[in-house]
Amino acid sequence: MKKVLSVLLLLVLASSFAYAADEATPGDAVKAVAAAPFVVTGKVLSVMAGEKENSVTVENESGETKIFPIDQTAQIVDASLNVATLGALKSGDKVKVEGTKAGDKETVKSVTVQK
Repeated sequence: MKKVLSVLLLLVLASSFAYAADEATPGDAVKAVAAAPFVVTGKVLSVMAGEKENSVTVENESGETKIFPIDQTAQIVDASLNVATLGALKSGDKVKVEGTKAGDKETVKSVTVQK
């Protein structure tokens, strides 16, 4: 009788561990959000190059305006494909902004001036 109860107890414990391994945890949803690449082309409306905050405001071809925060890792490339600074961007420049978006956070990888 003790052997039957022991075997039954082991089966119940094993099945509960298997069931628990299949359940998702709240942190799984955060891990599932992968960074999706984005590319926006348009015209520069304004550039903010400051000590604490850098951004470029771009109007795309459909007239939508978007402000892109620029950090130190973003690469700015001029029309001659030379590395430039954010201050080299001028209002009216046609640019291509490339980066990644994870959830609500967008990270700009590069801003390239188009000819």
